[in-house]
Amino acid sequence: MNKRKKILIIAVILLIGVAFFIIRAKYQPNTAMALPTVKAIKGDISSKITALGNVETRQKQEVYSGIQGVVEYIVEEGQQVKKGDVVLKIDDGELKLELEQAQSKVKQQNVELSRLLSGPRPEELKKARIKYQEALTSYEATLDDYEKNQGLFNEGAISENEYINIKRELDVKKNQLAIMEVELSILENPDEHEIALKQAALEEAEKSLANITKKLDKTIILAEFDGIVIKQEIKQGMTVSSGNLLLSIGSPNDLQVDIGVNEYDASNIKVGQKAIITGDGFGDKIYKGEVVKNCTFGFNHTNKQR
Repeated sequence: MNKRKKILIIAVILLIGVAFFIIRAKYQPNTAMALPTVKAIKGDISSKITALGNVETRQKQEVYSGIQGVVEYIVEEGQQVKKGDVVLKIDDGELKLELEQAQSKVKQQNVELSRLLSGPRPEELKKARIKYQEALTSYEATLDDYEKNQGLFNEGAISENEYINIKRELDVKKNQLAIMEVELSILENPDEHEIALKQAALEEAEKSLANITKKLDKTIILAEFDGIVIKQEIKQGMTVSSGNLLLSIGSPNDLQVDIGVNEYDASNIKVGQKAIITGDGFGDKIYKGEVVKNCTFGFNHTNKQR
């Protein structure tokens, strides 16, 4: 009985304590938490879009090899060049020899064609007629000697070997006469077919000369503007093939940065907006630029340095 009284008394005390705290919280005035305050100022609200990009030059010269050969000289990467400076030279020793040979061949073909078209000089024609007459006289004399000795051979007066030697001499004289006759005929009556062949030979020689000249022109490359070598793909002494990219030259006064942004940021970028350009290669330098092109298709944007 006494135990139940003790439990009841403890319960009553707990209820009185809870009621006290509830009444106190209800009637106690509210106190706000103290927060720091700052003075409001008037200004523009701006947002920043950060993106990575590649620095490129708007004015760029890419130098390709026009021929196969050994690099005799090439400018170094980072080297400044002026318009008209030699930036690449391919060894042209063999081409110069080919040029001399081609020039000589063109000259020779011109002379031969001119001779056919204009006819022989009087002294050439006279000399050819004399040679023909001498060959004819020698042949006739050898023919008379052969005919006489043929009768002697038939009579057994001379040996077979002697007769064969005389006949051989007649054959030689006959061939010599035929050659002189052809040469004289060509000089007196130029062959149209031969003229056509000489004309074709001259055209072929001129084409070969032009081709070699073009190759020689490609052995030296000049800078198209004042700039700096931004990339070098080959070194002096190496052999290059036609069509290979050897070096790139850019103008440091007209740079652009191509960046890629997501679709959400792309809609907020407008041409003419200002840009700040920094980079590891710039050190502490900060460059100012502006958006000059907004390519929404690929979400690439170009900042031009100023």
